[in-house]
Amino acid sequence: MKKAGIFSLAIAFLFASNLYSQSGWQWLNPIPQGNGINKVKFYDANTGYAVGRSNTVIKTTNGGENWILVNNGIRSLIGTGTELWAGILKSFAIINENTVIAGGNGIIKTTNGGTTWFSIGGDVTNVTGIAFANSNTGFASTSLGKLYRTTNQGATWLLNGTYGTEIDDIYFASQQAGMFSAMVSGSVTIYYSTTTGDTWTQTYTSSTDFIHHFDFINSTTGYALTDKYSLPSKLLKTTNGGVNWQLLRNLPFGSGFDNSFEMVSEQTGYVYSNVVYGTFRRTTNEGQSWDSIPLRDVPTTGIFTLAFKNTSTGFAMGNGGETFYTSNSGSNWICRSSQWGILRSLYFAKFFDDNNGILLGAGNIIKTFNGGTNWNLYKANCNFYTAYFLNAQTGYSLASDSLVKTTNGGVNWNLAGNGVFPNGLGSIYFLDESTGFVGDGLGKIFRTTNGGVNWSMQTLNTTTENNSVGSVQFLDSQTGYLFDAHQQSCGLCPPTYTTVFRTANAGINWVSISSLSNIYFERMKFISPTLAFAVASDGVYKYTGTWTKILNLSKITNVLDFVPPLTVTVEGYRSTDLGQNWTAQDPQTESIYDMCFVNQNTGFIVGYNGAILKTTNGGETITEIINLSSNIPDNFSLFQNYPNPFNPSTVIRYQLSVAGFTTLKVFDLLGKEVATLVNEKQNAGSYAVDFNSTEFNLPSGIYFYTLNAGEFKETKKMVLIK
Repeated sequence: MKKAGIFSLAIAFLFASNLYSQSGWQWLNPIPQGNGINKVKFYDANTGYAVGRSNTVIKTTNGGENWILVNNGIRSLIGTGTELWAGILKSFAIINENTVIAGGNGIIKTTNGGTTWFSIGGDVTNVTGIAFANSNTGFASTSLGKLYRTTNQGATWLLNGTYGTEIDDIYFASQQAGMFSAMVSGSVTIYYSTTTGDTWTQTYTSSTDFIHHFDFINSTTGYALTDKYSLPSKLLKTTNGGVNWQLLRNLPFGSGFDNSFEMVSEQTGYVYSNVVYGTFRRTTNEGQSWDSIPLRDVPTTGIFTLAFKNTSTGFAMGNGGETFYTSNSGSNWICRSSQWGILRSLYFAKFFDDNNGILLGAGNIIKTFNGGTNWNLYKANCNFYTAYFLNAQTGYSLASDSLVKTTNGGVNWNLAGNGVFPNGLGSIYFLDESTGFVGDGLGKIFRTTNGGVNWSMQTLNTTTENNSVGSVQFLDSQTGYLFDAHQQSCGLCPPTYTTVFRTANAGINWVSISSLSNIYFERMKFISPTLAFAVASDGVYKYTGTWTKILNLSKITNVLDFVPPLTVTVEGYRSTDLGQNWTAQDPQTESIYDMCFVNQNTGFIVGYNGAILKTTNGGETITEIINLSSNIPDNFSLFQNYPNPFNPSTVIRYQLSVAGFTTLKVFDLLGKEVATLVNEKQNAGSYAVDFNSTEFNLPSGIYFYTLNAGEFKETKKMVLIK
């Protein structure tokens, strides 16, 4: 059985170990992950959950001292993609410490604290809010203006009504009193119920303000904040459980459309306004006056959710996975998600051997000397978007439009020559310390033969709008390749296209070798004069004399890496046979800016807000087999998979009464083995394993799974429907 590796960043954080399907990519920074968090709640003083982008769920069982990822298998339930709601969990309800129901591009549920999840939403999608009045009766609001109700803890959902064009959230202050805000005929209306949702009645209406947040300090007294960039935002109050709302006061600041808001008591409350990043506003007199409390580290995109366990202890989580903690009623906030605080984005990753690597980004240089176990951070007063290293010591980059050079492995950088490139950067490449190339954003390639003192220029294309010269590379001292991509930006603009150029004389001249209409390359890699790969706006392309599309992608990516002799990796997929077959991966984040593999198995991802991830198995999804019970069963059993039919994931459970070598295999209708899920000696006990069909590229159809354990053998049928 494959096991997940655990990595640390010079300070200790805890990861989960008892998981089902686990990505082969593990977070190194932030901890435990770096995707945006939309909602955080505590069930009691110790147990809390948070949900967010990229189908993220994190959990704490020690009051927020440590958080662990518990989102395994969720992607196979509610999917990812480019549509608005795919991959985003917006809200959730905690029924008890182990039972959580969450909503996004569907509704999912766990009854074992996040170890496993299953879909319960049916056709309910675009979920904006989940709220339960009691352990059985709950509601799901959607961005389509529909409200759904369950009376059996989510087993079934029935339409409770349609209210305008959008419902933003729903909140229950008690078992009877609930409320939500909806967009109706261009105005925002608050609906309330005192009958556990049997009937809903309009109360407050505004034609100018939208309400994202309700917060109650008890069953009758609650507050609502309107979202507005211009002054003033408004603080509303109810003293009868939401039946009536009054304007408490206008606020002296704009709250923004993505604000965070919580009232801790009738006097004390907090607002994180995304109008001005990096500052909390606190009131201790019910909004009459507000203190400004700056964060120690300023996030670049804001805080999306707040949760206080008591009047002094609280948490804030943001759009880059950052976690802030206060123990003194918000007077100070400390970043707990990274040893460095909040980092800006990382754009470049390079490893010179198994141990020595460098990451570059916006104002940051990060180096490791032991394969990513520990990292050293160096600050810079410029931004690095890409670079090229001749060796572990000598490298070049464009920083703030100027060419810079390092001779000590990236710790220090100095201006190199007279090159200034104000038109944006496409690519950079150096043959040696004298001869180098820079491609810009206006279809030009620049060449130097004296280390950047002088530059010659070639215009590859006459179009001067939305061009990018990218992926400059050389196969030898004379033969090189690059592409010039043009992207349409308006109805009268020229069409999108990409032209690939080749030089046979060390870059003195470049000649077009292929032109592709309606295709926009993001990155390209030539392996030989007759073999290359590229990621484009619509998929992966392969060159064997002509370009052929070999893989569709659901999102635009500029990540492409090749490990000789056969392995190609792009965001979310890997091929070990030069692109003939692909295996889906879960890179754990949707904001990847660069990828670098040290060898076939070890690789790194960098991205948004200082994201660093590592794999030691090529990114392969790890199937963990869970021992569900320490009790010894009376007999051997293989249970029917659930769900069945399934798409694309299902759970297979079995029990062993005697220890021994065990195999669990999947076969197609012709008896061909298509997957081995278990192949090891196991102790007596009850087990479960997650079978994700996407990992094996299986089509729809009937399959059989067989358990062999000693003299016991049993086979059952399951159906995959896509």
